[in-house]
Amino acid sequence: MILDYFLVFLSGGILSNSLPSLVWGMSGRHFPAYTEEERKHLPKIVLLISAPFFNAVWGLINLFVALALLMAIDFQLAFDFRSLFFALGVIVVVLVTCIKMTQVHSARE
Repeated sequence: MILDYFLVFLSGGILSNSLPSLVWGMSGRHFPAYTEEERKHLPKIVLLISAPFFNAVWGLINLFVALALLMAIDFQLAFDFRSLFFALGVIVVVLVTCIKMTQVHSARE
């Protein structure tokens, strides 16, 4: 029972993590995960991984993993505790991503 809640929470977080990668990858832009100062000290392979194609692939992988987790535990969206944990997973990842991206964009200005 507790494992179900954990997996639902995790799948909500993974699903939320797929959205920025899909959006940036599909728009053909590099994901702005690093400030300009950080980019100067990173190996080229790390910068390649933030390329649009890899972001789109990463987003798709996250999407399919999240859906597979939900199907594995026979999740159905309803007003119950499992749906609450799914929503909490989404909320946590969205807010943490928002804070990190705000820091990245603030450092660029």
